[in-house]
Amino acid sequence: MSKADAPPSLPAKTPARDPGAEIRPLTSLRAFAALLVVLFHFGRPYSSTHDDALAAVFSSGYIGVTIFFVLSGFLITLRYMDALRMGQFSLRAYFVKRVARIYPLYFVMLLSVFAFVPTTVAWPHLLLAQGYFNDLVLTGVPTAWSLTVEEAFYALLPLILILHFRSRLPLIVTLLIWSSGLLAIGHALVLLQIPTYGFMANDAQMLSNTIGGQFPMFAVGMGCAFLYRWRTEWPSGLALISLIGLLGTMVMMAHTIEPLTSVLGYVCGAWTGGIVLGLTAPGGLSYILSHRLFVYLGRISYALYLVQLTPIGQALAFGANFAAQIITLEGLSALFYEFVEHPGQRLVLRLGLGVPPTQDSPHPPTPSP
Repeated sequence: MSKADAPPSLPAKTPARDPGAEIRPLTSLRAFAALLVVLFHFGRPYSSTHDDALAAVFSSGYIGVTIFFVLSGFLITLRYMDALRMGQFSLRAYFVKRVARIYPLYFVMLLSVFAFVPTTVAWPHLLLAQGYFNDLVLTGVPTAWSLTVEEAFYALLPLILILHFRSRLPLIVTLLIWSSGLLAIGHALVLLQIPTYGFMANDAQMLSNTIGGQFPMFAVGMGCAFLYRWRTEWPSGLALISLIGLLGTMVMMAHTIEPLTSVLGYVCGAWTGGIVLGLTAPGGLSYILSHRLFVYLGRISYALYLVQLTPIGQALAFGANFAAQIITLEGLSALFYEFVEHPGQRLVLRLGLGVPPTQDSPHPPTPSP
């Protein structure tokens, strides 16, 4: 690639890479993120009776949200940035793939919840918009509010990258503009005080449950994608150092109060970016997380994320000890992946595009704090 052909904001030495290829350690990282969520939800008895580093990690396990958002920002940007820059992007194919990732398993889970608790399902659940409504945010499939944020990111990503490449602004400037702009829009919606289901009821909800407050996490992943596109060889030790930093920050979060807790949450996003870049290198943690067991656990992590707080997940894990709960939920997630999620993806992609699915992005589970 000549210097004249280099994309805006990227050095001319950008190497050629298959942007759709699966990075197996990053698939496995999803399993780690999902486990943090399970530890947060099911490990509360331990964290409430112990005062040690493990209990602190349990109580801050909602940081799995951050890991999934950063991963999504990284992998989706990496997959589509060159197609958008060169005008070879298919909007239809893009959204069919995004629907295939999220909706088949989600709707099955929502139907299972509706069978147990019919009154919890409203039209925002069908549109995956419950994150905008304070009265619904933890109803239906309780953890699925965060898919509201994912949907918003999916919708915005093509526009963000197209405008970025045309503007030729430094990437950091683009991301700061979007971060501040989305935050301002979110706050403006809060000021409208629309009463329907508690729509954008307050700034705390906006910051926690919508793209207005969560976009910086995706921005970290997007920035890492540009860095990776420029330099594909990152030191493998970066992953371990960043993981230690992430866990240490989670311990700090468990022993502090707002607003410092929220600030540390963004620090966790930065550490996650280091983990992501480090895991693209061979050796170290990447070697361990390339094992097929961890990769499979990563592939079923979306099912694990969705099922854990549903009536069926709670019923099967009820009364078991902590280790048995995790094993039970992982087994149930594997069944949902094999017999619902994966076949559902193939069906949507075949109907929408006539092609089988690809591993171009992580499933977007993001847990509720």
